[in-house]
Amino acid sequence: MNENQLSEEKLNDLIAFTKLYGYIKYFHPSSESKGVSWDAFAQYGTRKILEAGSRKEVISTLNELFSPIAPSLLIYSGDADDEYPVDRYTPKDTTGYSLVMWIHDGHGTETNRDKVENVYNSYITNSDTADIKDIKIIEKDLGNGIKAKFPSVLYSNGKTFPTGNETKVTEFQRMLFEESKNNFVIDDKAYFIANVIITWNIFEHFFPYFDVIDEIASGQTTRDEYWGNILKKALKEAYNNESKKDHFVTLQHIVSALRDGHGFVSHDDISKDRSRPPLKIEWIENSPVVVKSNDDDKDITEGDVITEIDGRDVSELIKEIEEKVSASTDGSKKVSSIEMELLRGEYESNITLKVRKPDGKEITKTFRRTEGLFPIINFPYYQDFFQIDSGIYYVNLTKIKWEVLEKKLDTLANAKGIIFDVRGRPQDKMYILFQHLYDTNIHSSRWLIPRITEPDFKNVDFRESGVWDLSQLEPRINGEVVFLTNARAISYGESFMAIVKNYHLGTIIGERTAGTNGNVNRFLLPGGYQISFTGMKVLNHNDSRFHGIGVVPDIEVRKTIKGVSEKRDEQMEKALEFLKNSN
Repeated sequence: MNENQLSEEKLNDLIAFTKLYGYIKYFHPSSESKGVSWDAFAQYGTRKILEAGSRKEVISTLNELFSPIAPSLLIYSGDADDEYPVDRYTPKDTTGYSLVMWIHDGHGTETNRDKVENVYNSYITNSDTADIKDIKIIEKDLGNGIKAKFPSVLYSNGKTFPTGNETKVTEFQRMLFEESKNNFVIDDKAYFIANVIITWNIFEHFFPYFDVIDEIASGQTTRDEYWGNILKKALKEAYNNESKKDHFVTLQHIVSALRDGHGFVSHDDISKDRSRPPLKIEWIENSPVVVKSNDDDKDITEGDVITEIDGRDVSELIKEIEEKVSASTDGSKKVSSIEMELLRGEYESNITLKVRKPDGKEITKTFRRTEGLFPIINFPYYQDFFQIDSGIYYVNLTKIKWEVLEKKLDTLANAKGIIFDVRGRPQDKMYILFQHLYDTNIHSSRWLIPRITEPDFKNVDFRESGVWDLSQLEPRINGEVVFLTNARAISYGESFMAIVKNYHLGTIIGERTAGTNGNVNRFLLPGGYQISFTGMKVLNHNDSRFHGIGVVPDIEVRKTIKGVSEKRDEQMEKALEFLKNSN
């Protein structure tokens, strides 16, 4: 067998280590596990498993790895005696002991605390302060004929029972310290595999939306099968990684499988390529179409369809990009793939585009990437606030500041009709607008933080996070209102649009939103990789599913190539037509 191929047997050994790593790290509150460098342990353990031979050796290696930090853990072959005596995890006299366990309100790490206002937190609690009634034994099949038993609740009198061998614990900590001194060498297969192990486990135990992934929700596969297959693919891929960029793509493939619009991988050395040519493109009528051109020579203009990039068929490129993009709806995936990634590259690098013009003529032109990738600005480029027709006003809520709009409320209160543009993220504090659109109190949809005490996201409770609770303010806007939206409205933008939808604050025209809401959870990996995902479950006001659906418009209007080539905004035109017919 090719030495660069991971054997099926060794793959199964790594899967067993991966699962046990997550179970002990997150659900076994032993005193010995405190202060463990889990990143170093993932890499050290991976190396030891790669070196192990037979299944007997693998079980022995797992015991050597985990016994210092989990002295009550039992690892055994599926056909061996699985007796688990009570005295292995219960002191003879429990006087003076309390029960302790892990509680995870989302995935709590030092990395995400400053960034998400402490909504996610992980901690060990005891029966003096929490309702813990008894020891709980977890039994798990690790695959490849290997099983494990361990308590997720332990007795503790300041130290958990049973206490580990202090010499072994000290030696274990020393080994991990030496491992961390390796600085996670990127030409080490164990480094790449360890990052997969860390990442996969975080999603396995803390991602709240596996149940609505299409293949799982429809019954085509189970959660365990779906996510287990992702682990297999990722471990094989990581085994063959040879560079930071290779590994970046491997991590992207894992995150993409979540179908989560907040799912991103970033790295300072790799993500810095944030430039594009002087063009803006969108996915229209199943093609990448130029919707804004600053081509000085006017060779490539609005309505041109991109067919090749640097000599490659654009459909092949899009397929490759979409395999690395995480999104919960097709519209959101296209925003990320086409608008954000397709033309992206290093600053002042060249890119050659072949386009098909509306008359069928094809031209090829080379540009330099001189424009910043961000911000992606909505097309067309209207003023933030203006009267578009007699008594009808247009307000771009993604651009105008609330402090500016607040001074124009008297004008809007007397308007016959208003078009509020939410084709993107509304400005901060824009939710105050709702207090001028409704005559009773209104509130946002439910934002739920998962409380996790068992592995594999089983028997999860949810606690409600803060909501917007808004009362009426003057002046009251009484005219007919339209909201424009599309898949660029994500997260905060969807909290905003969900209120519009639930309280019928206006007619929604355009395309469905991104279908991704809830606070972001972030974590860092060795080597400088940062990963984000949605850690919170958000429901509609009636407690129905929101993720992967989003806010559906009352009147769907999609752009056309003809409309773009004529420099028309068909969604705006429909909104204006609607308001004129309503007055």
